[in-house]
Amino acid sequence: MPTIYGFGGYYIAGLSLIAGIIFSWLALKLLLNRELIDAKRVMFCSFFYIPAVQLGLLLNFIAK
Repeated sequence: MPTIYGFGGYYIAGLSLIAGIIFSWLALKLLLNRELIDAKRVMFCSFFYIPAVQLGLLLNFIAK
């Protein structure tokens, strides 16, 4: 969405897409298995997913 609205470039779109696919894959595994280790993986992935995407937006904004 940031790329479509014009305040994000193609790098942030790629980063968001790859990070979103990884996060969705881990969430799907949690949904299917319902194991504690899968829940921990989703939790720790979210610790990196959200800041990585926001940092990508910030670096894209600074580079302009």
